[in-house]
Amino acid sequence: MTEKEIDLQDLLLEVLSHWRGMILWTLIGGIALTALSFLKLPQTAAGTQAGRSGGPALSALKDKMTQAELADVDHVLLNEYACRKWQSYMEESVLMKIDTSQVYQANLIYAVNTGSRKANLTKLYEDLLSTGYMYGFVASEIDHITVLDARELINVTNSGQSIQGQADPSFCITITAGTRKDCTSIVEAVQDYTEKVHQNVLQNYGVSHNIILLQNHITATCNTDLLQKQIDVRSRVNSLQSEIADMTGGFSKEQTQYYQKLSENDRAVADEPPGLIDRAKYTVLGMFLGMLIYIFPVSFKYILEEKLRYGDNCEELFQIPILGYIPAGWAATGAFAKIDHGLYKLRNRNRPVIPRENAEKLSAATVVMAAQKKGVDCVHIVGCDLTLETSAETGEVIRQALKAEGINYQAVDHILYHADARLLLRNAEMAVIIEKAGCPLRMIFQELKILKQQEIEISGMIIIE
Repeated sequence: MTEKEIDLQDLLLEVLSHWRGMILWTLIGGIALTALSFLKLPQTAAGTQAGRSGGPALSALKDKMTQAELADVDHVLLNEYACRKWQSYMEESVLMKIDTSQVYQANLIYAVNTGSRKANLTKLYEDLLSTGYMYGFVASEIDHITVLDARELINVTNSGQSIQGQADPSFCITITAGTRKDCTSIVEAVQDYTEKVHQNVLQNYGVSHNIILLQNHITATCNTDLLQKQIDVRSRVNSLQSEIADMTGGFSKEQTQYYQKLSENDRAVADEPPGLIDRAKYTVLGMFLGMLIYIFPVSFKYILEEKLRYGDNCEELFQIPILGYIPAGWAATGAFAKIDHGLYKLRNRNRPVIPRENAEKLSAATVVMAAQKKGVDCVHIVGCDLTLETSAETGEVIRQALKAEGINYQAVDHILYHADARLLLRNAEMAVIIEKAGCPLRMIFQELKILKQQEIEISGMIIIE
């Protein structure tokens, strides 16, 4: 008898046999960490507490400075953050890229005619035309314009008064663009969307009315308001940069070191929520962790569980011949039957693939041959629990085979705990052990020990799945 060894290949197949649970936990882990990535908020330089208490060096520098000096460093960091934001706006904003000496502007003025009904729908149209749906529609109609571009280039206002001699209230859509082509394209897209909104209001609000386009005119002008806005943004960036330079120039040695360390930490902190790549990393990590969470207890149970497995190398484990393996006759069913059957065959790759009835007859024939060679007139069948249905069926097949050859059969069950059962072994010459997969190994070893102590010859063992 030897100690049972852990076969890595068997361990892997044991884990794979639980593939449904593994996939489920993989999905749970991926979903959980993906959700966590959406909750991760952008951390600014001023709000990153981790950076402020990042190790003994920062703490030591912080202790050497006054509250006023710390406040100056915080002020510089806030200014740097604001400066980065404005610089990003300058780089991304379509309005900041327009040549203000040649700006194309269109004013679409619509009158809302409700007839004799006293209902002012201009506020409703203003709200419906100032949503992300409108900007998304325009962006979908014009390839090189994004939703953010459309939001900056289109402005909806409500005049609240009649215009051009019209008694009906009106609203105005102002469109700004850098080229006449872009301005014309946006105007056409806005008109199409406005008509869609008109049909939607007629169907869902129950107010009969018409909208009339009173003015549709594109002009090329020098837009001083836009020019002033561009100047103001650039001036703000220059002002922040100048203030940062002035303040850092007056820092003490401790302030400079403290500021540099915080700046290094802040460069590693994103100003925006995680992007698609970051979320993908979270998802992959979550899937991996979820799979590990499931695999660990399965593997732990396999390693620590000291029970007989149908796929074990029993001949090497117990140092006795194996007279037969009785399969359970299990058949995979369902949509994934091929996967389950393939794993089953791999786990029991060293076992005969034959029907259960044939396996029982072959095992019985082997027992009969062993008894005849040894010239015994009675075979004792020993087991931990021969009353189990599968064990009893196999025992009955062996009994019938022995009876046909004029050999007696004696079932000896629970010799570890029943004295009467152990006494049945007094005159035993030959014993065959029948055990079912799942039986504790320590009980089988104890049975073998008792049989050897009584000098009873053990012809072999039959393993039932």
